[in-house]
Amino acid sequence: LTSGDWAMTVNMVNSTQFVGGTITLGNGSDTVNITNSYANGGVNTGGGTDFVTVRDSNGFNTGDLGGGSDRLTLENSTGAVFDLGDQNDTADLNNASGTIDLGSGNDFIFVGENSGGNVTGGEGVDTFVFDGAGADMTINDWEAGEAIQIWNLVNDGAILRAYVDGDFQGIVGTGSMRGNGNRMAIDVQFQVYSDSIEVSFVNSTTGFAIGPEFGGIAMTIEGDVGSFDIDAISFLSVQFV
Repeated sequence: LTSGDWAMTVNMVNSTQFVGGTITLGNGSDTVNITNSYANGGVNTGGGTDFVTVRDSNGFNTGDLGGGSDRLTLENSTGAVFDLGDQNDTADLNNASGTIDLGSGNDFIFVGENSGGNVTGGEGVDTFVFDGAGADMTINDWEAGEAIQIWNLVNDGAILRAYVDGDFQGIVGTGSMRGNGNRMAIDVQFQVYSDSIEVSFVNSTTGFAIGPEFGGIAMTIEGDVGSFDIDAISFLSVQFV
């Protein structure tokens, strides 16, 4: 399927036959919706501000959203590989995983509940939002000035602890940590190595319904690790139960 520079809308629903093909669109502001399909093919939306939504689908090989401030939404889907191209793009993953290249520009990616994947921010100052109930995520190319927001930690606060090559450096930030007379907190632990940073979330108190039982490494940050500043981390929607 190929179009010129018109704005096009393509809907693929309940398809298992799109194998090896490519949807190629022009430089208009296009919309592509793929639902409940095994789409072992590709999509190239060309230039323009494009909107691509993939729901309840697997096997989607490649997507190139071209230049323009594009928006990609992945829901209940796995295995996608997308390049969002130049300008300021947005990607939203919910119960989904994939390999996402945000391209150049000041981009924004939300990695929601049960979601994860491999993210390349590209040139520009990007914002990475990580839901507290998410799966593992890797940021490949951290740059100075970028930001990480951590949402939906169910607690009255969080303790940030920093380690360098396994050596504890101290508590670098705290939130409110007291509720009902009991000290309760989620540890957010940063383990800094020469070429990467590992971030993990650990409930520091047992026996309370604080939220998801975090364990293991939830986020890996690679790139210009030397430019990483703890102030790049912020917390939103921290709730006490």
